[in-house]
Amino acid sequence: MSNSPVLSSLVNKYAELAGELDEARKQTRRLEHSLAAIADTIRIYEPDYPLSAIKAKKKQTRIPGVKRNDVFKMSLEALKEAIKPLCAKEIASIIQDKSIVPLEPEERKRLEESVFTSLCNSEKKGYVKIVPTIGPKHMTQWELALQDKAN
Repeated sequence: MSNSPVLSSLVNKYAELAGELDEARKQTRRLEHSLAAIADTIRIYEPDYPLSAIKAKKKQTRIPGVKRNDVFKMSLEALKEAIKPLCAKEIASIIQDKSIVPLEPEERKRLEESVFTSLCNSEKKGYVKIVPTIGPKHMTQWELALQDKAN
């Protein structure tokens, strides 16, 4: 066996991931058990209920310090104060700067995605518009469509 620091780090990482996998498997078994119990209960009330027709819901994870409708409002506010069109990443940065709670990288990514989704929805309602630019979708630039509509 080699005493290489690289090998030692890899063995430690392997052990760490194996432990996470064991925990994930335990959690999976608990969830499957709970799901089976609920399915049995549904069948008591309605024996022929089509359980396979029930669609799984994606768990909504909140961004710390940001309430449900705040992303929309803060995005419009950032665009209102901006002197040039902004992309979702820039708007997310402005929102994070105003937030009391510092965000982890994963939460920051979710905030950027939330801003982008909010802007897309706002465009459909006529609040914002896309500024024609060349580049990847996530770098799309936005500006207010009409000053009066955003109020």
